[in-house]
Amino acid sequence: MMPERGEVEIEGVRHPGLIFRVSTEGVPGARLGQIVASAVLLLLGLVSVIFLLTAGPRTDLVALIGRVVWILGSVFFFGLFVVLLVSWRTSTSVALVADGIYSKTALGQMLIPWPTIIATGERTFGGVRYFGVRTSSPPRLSRVARLLRPMNRKVGGWDYSYPLSMMNAPDEFERVVERCLRDPSERSRIV
Repeated sequence: MMPERGEVEIEGVRHPGLIFRVSTEGVPGARLGQIVASAVLLLLGLVSVIFLLTAGPRTDLVALIGRVVWILGSVFFFGLFVVLLVSWRTSTSVALVADGIYSKTALGQMLIPWPTIIATGERTFGGVRYFGVRTSSPPRLSRVARLLRPMNRKVGGWDYSYPLSMMNAPDEFERVVERCLRDPSERSRIV
């Protein structure tokens, strides 16, 4: 399957690009994994709320710290649950445009400008192939991506990664990105 030639809207302006769809369709156990993860997150959030509501009447510093921890735990687990639910209903795509690598996910939109990319590579984690990108500065648009960048670099070795195993035409994606990084004049000829 080849990428689509189309347009993406970035900050209100339409840009032509090669659009690569990302989907878990055809990945064995993906939907079941999402259902189990949702159930676990919901359960942990509910348990946190129950513990918070059944806490004793103590008002000392230790009790206050405990309550703050339970509140943060509840917000964290329910937040992850909401993100997972939104991701089911949001189509994910990555587009190569003249300005850089643009992606649209449940966490928001992100544009990594070509000049900021300092390294790329492939990695396999949990049986899924990823294409990693290391940048010299945070991307435009996504606050969440900016927050996750340091953790991604420590854990995975890359600032951002794209799941090749779940992308249509993954080899084409890699080939075009590498070509655009080697020769900047190729960026204007993406589509």
